[in-house]
Amino acid sequence: MSAGSRKNVQNHGGRPSIEINRTAFLGFYHNGLTDQQIAEHLGVSRQTAIRFRQANGLKPNRKRGERGAGAVREHKAYYEEIKRVMRIPEVARAVYRAAKMFRDSGGDEATSYVATVIDPAPLPRVNPGSWCSPADKINLTQIKYIVTVEQQAERAVVAGVPGPAVFELTRAVKSGSPRLIEKLAMSAVVNAFMVGVHETVAKVMAELNPVYLSRRALSAVKSTWERIWTACLEWAPVQSERRARAAAVRAGGYGGGTGKAGKGGGRVNLHDRTAWAGANGY
Repeated sequence: MSAGSRKNVQNHGGRPSIEINRTAFLGFYHNGLTDQQIAEHLGVSRQTAIRFRQANGLKPNRKRGERGAGAVREHKAYYEEIKRVMRIPEVARAVYRAAKMFRDSGGDEATSYVATVIDPAPLPRVNPGSWCSPADKINLTQIKYIVTVEQQAERAVVAGVPGPAVFELTRAVKSGSPRLIEKLAMSAVVNAFMVGVHETVAKVMAELNPVYLSRRALSAVKSTWERIWTACLEWAPVQSERRARAAAVRAGGYGGGTGKAGKGGGRVNLHDRTAWAGANGY
């Protein structure tokens, strides 16, 4: 056996010895991280982390049989995974508290609301072409409705989500220290962004800066829609709003029909029924 190999072998058992930074280990341990999380941070196996913890006489942060939310599923949509972890009451409360703190401290109000999850807009339903007004008679009211529907259709495929730190928060929320939970929740709020409902966790994590890309895309979308609004309003053949229709007044005044057929074949009038009831002492 070479000298280099002998240096990395313990004398009592022959198992390879891995150097672990005790200060870093204790820092993660006192923050409430599980053995698996500590192992991931230190770049060692879970069994190595367990042996080191036991050698230092420390109890596990997570009780035997206690289960967490599990690892993030990278093949699933980011929005779907966020909805899954936000169903955990402790995670949702931590994110909501952090969003309120962020907003109260002067942070961007829109970002704080995005972090609490904004679901996609409902897909709009529009009338078939044969039921729409002729193109040469479209007024400003109809133009505004059409563009608004198009905007809503675009929002049907995007959602507001907290940042990736929420997944680390999910794993630490059961046993983590209050300081660690608050730190992770605030990171998830500050880095909240908009994401396509079809984009997977792996794709979002692969982006160099998903938050920056998302905000840059939102800025581009906003300016694009401003140009669309201006162009559509200028194009409208009828440059006026739709006039409100005046209610037709009958000669006998407004009738309050109940919609029920009377004994004489007509429609029962609500005013007549009230007068009849009053005359009979009801």
